[in-house]
Amino acid sequence: TLNIVDSSALPGTQYYYVVSASNSAGSSPNSIQASVVTPTTPPTNLYAAVVQTNSTTIQWLQSPGNVPTTYTLKRAMVSGGPYTNVAGCVGY
Repeated sequence: TLNIVDSSALPGTQYYYVVSASNSAGSSPNSIQASVVTPTTPPTNLYAAVVQTNSTTIQWLQSPGNVPTTYTLKRAMVSGGPYTNVAGCVGY
């Protein structure tokens, strides 16, 4: 499982995310879209939190076989985009 933290998210805001992969053979299409609303106040009495007031953690499973070298997290303020690149990570 790979993940990227979007630490530029604002409290009480809905975001829509997609991820794409690229390697020396080219870039993939965007993944299916996932959405999240950041809370306006931090949750309490939790053992672990995935969503925080100003950040979200996006996780996915790396595809088997042709391993991409770079994943790009993209974010939109409306469903369906347009998407803006917010972070990236390298697959292993």
